[in-house]
Amino acid sequence: CGSSIPGAPTAVPSMAPSQTFMPTDSILYNAEEISIPRFRFQRWNDTTKEMQDFATELAYTEYYWERMSTNFIEEVAFGDLDSNKLIRKPWKNRVKSEKPNQVLAQMGFTEDVWDCWINHYGGYEWDDLIKYQIAPYYEVLGWNRDAWNSFVSSDYPESNLKGWASLTPEEQQAATDLCFLERTWNEVPYSAGWLESSDYLATTEPWILYGSTKPEKIISTKLGLLHWLIIIA
Repeated sequence: CGSSIPGAPTAVPSMAPSQTFMPTDSILYNAEEISIPRFRFQRWNDTTKEMQDFATELAYTEYYWERMSTNFIEEVAFGDLDSNKLIRKPWKNRVKSEKPNQVLAQMGFTEDVWDCWINHYGGYEWDDLIKYQIAPYYEVLGWNRDAWNSFVSSDYPESNLKGWASLTPEEQQAATDLCFLERTWNEVPYSAGWLESSDYLATTEPWILYGSTKPEKIISTKLGLLHWLIIIA
């Protein structure tokens, strides 16, 4: 018998490029092998009406969609978006859904993808960064517990004010492991035309082409396939 997933989008957004190009050594990829949500890296007018409706529920407009990190909802981790209690005013009044992460799931986001590619784990407590082994990436960028918990910008590391080109190779890789691209790190809006010229978006991620090199990912994939085989049997 068949089965449908409650709340799933009617057309699942693609995680793959429209054309397949091989990865190159000049492209940095995140160590966690979390694929970029390509449906989020589209111009507003290139998205579907369904996607725009979902996004509007979460206070996106064309302006906020095309400028990453400008919608406050992106500062909140996926798990904390099971309600809108952590969304501060005036954004709280703009977000129409009382369970924003359900809308994100309808858009095609998973917790891993949202927390890395959109939130960059900025909504985590430092203890959570340690627990999920994310802290080392931020430590390469100069962060520590005191700086993370501070509201004083002078306590933040130098990397926080650096453009991508000024980061060391090690810092660039750490930022990549937090799912930053050069243009998202530099907060370049989509209107600058970088989506069309992005080498990353033009290639297929190596773990998609060649399979995962992470044992836990391989196990998870096999279990997922087994689960779906049981469902459709």
